[in-house]
Amino acid sequence: PGIAIDASADNRIEASTISGNGLGGVFLYRNCQERGLTDPESVPRAHGANGNRIQGNKIDGRVGVWVGSRMSRNMRSMQCGRTPYYKNADMDVVLDEARGNYVSGNTFGGPANWGMIVEDDDTVVEHNAFVGPFANGSLLVGTKYRNQVLNLPVRGTVLRDNRTPEKQTPHWEFGSTQ
Repeated sequence: PGIAIDASADNRIEASTISGNGLGGVFLYRNCQERGLTDPESVPRAHGANGNRIQGNKIDGRVGVWVGSRMSRNMRSMQCGRTPYYKNADMDVVLDEARGNYVSGNTFGGPANWGMIVEDDDTVVEHNAFVGPFANGSLLVGTKYRNQVLNLPVRGTVLRDNRTPEKQTPHWEFGSTQ
């Protein structure tokens, strides 16, 4: 990603252009203690990427902003020190805390898969312009494995006064609610 907010709280990303990044613009995640199974010096992260403000930026990439960007991803290759809540023969999924973030007044360009993905609770998304084009949609709220395995859909997301391309209303998936 262009900017990774990795187990860090109360940061501000303001009035910036975040462009030309292969994976995306801004990713927020806790960190699973990469290589914790093999490296005795790997440091556990005590906090999530909580309470951050992403405001007044121009952002593009495959995903513009991804809150809880590792919440539904296979982390097996990272040999995480944190215990996975979902595990099968092919994948390990760990909780990826990124709560209470504020995303406002940004312009999301494309081409991109998604303008924004929200996979943790209590994110406010307001006054953004999703101009695209977006292959999948302007905004996705929800996380597959956390909901299916732990019965914890994404809650408390507030969407207010965002502009999206015609016929690209936000996707609420996996039991997620405002």
